[in-house]
This record gives sequence, structure tokens and C-alpha cells, in this order.
Amino acid sequence: LGDSMTKGDYGRNLHQMLAEKTGRLVMSIGIGGAGSADYLRTEIENNCCGYVIRESAPYGSIVTVEDSNVLDHAIVGKVFHGNLREMLVTIRPSSVLIVLGTNQKNAHEKLIDEIRSVLPDSVIAWAGPPLLSTSPRIYRDLESSLEGKGVQLIRCDLFERLGDPNETMLHYAGQQASLLAEDTLYQLK
Repeated sequence: LGDSMTKGDYGRNLHQMLAEKTGRLVMSIGIGGAGSADYLRTEIENNCCGYVIRESAPYGSIVTVEDSNVLDHAIVGKVFHGNLREMLVTIRPSSVLIVLGTNQKNAHEKLIDEIRSVLPDSVIAWAGPPLLSTSPRIYRDLESSLEGKGVQLIRCDLFERLGDPNETMLHYAGQQASLLAEDTLYQLK
């Protein structure tokens, strides 16, 4: 579950690497502008700049199940009626990786509680946002929200080594996105 980082090259690379490493079906959802609160809506919507849902069979190629590259207020995850709980009940993933925090629409504890209410034994990890000037506060909020919830927090320190992708947005492409995905996967337990 993620935001525009997951929608883009980083998310596509991470998806492929997870499928190859685990040999399992992988589904990823990246919604531009999303925060944890957006995933808790009764109907998750594309309220910003597009979204993508990808799937891949074990060791298979990635298939785009649903996507949009424009603001269209479409329901995200139409087969699940745009509802995270319905998606979790139907798919029953053994692991959930969350890549959120940059957009600061925070309901982190509620999102973890929602996932745990459906999947009490699932492995949950949270890859945090870039370490920039606002990051210390964001990471303090994440650490506080995740404390005692059995969630691994992955700090994306590699962002600093890769440099700022541009002045206004934190979207890595090409080799930078691949390196970031490798680093995230390396830290994932």
C-alpha cells in the first residue's frame, strides 16, 4: 500500500523484486497523494494525480490491473468496491508492506489496527519517507504510531545518498528508483 512513490518506478521495481525474492503472488497499490487516512475511506478514491494496482504471479511478469494517470475521482480497487477491508478479507495476504508518510495524511495507528483486525498474524512493515528537513518529525510520528504494534519500520536513508530527484517532488526514476527498491528490500525482515 503506498503513495505516488509506489505508483512510479520505485514501486514497480520493489514489486518485481518482492515477487522474485519471495516466489509469491504480489499485489501493489500506489495512489498519488495518498496518506494512511486515504486507505481507511469507505471507498478509496483517486483524489490526486493517478493510481496503479499491479499484480504478479510468483516469478511472473507484472500486470497492471487498474490505473489512471489523471485526477478522475475513480474508485481505486473496483473489484473490492474501493474498500481496504474487503480487499484484505478476499486476498488474505501473509505480509503487508506500507510505503506512506510523505503526504502526511496520517491515521497510521488506525490503518495498522484495520489490517490487524482482518489479518492478526500477518507480517507488517512500513517503509518511511525520504529523510529530508521535515523527516525527523515524520519519523517521530511514525515511531510513536507503530510502537507496540509489531510493525517493522524501514528508514529510507538511501534517499539522502541518492540526492533530491527534483525541487518539488520526491519521485525517483531509473537507476535511482532501482537502488532505493533494493535498499528497502534489503532492510525488509
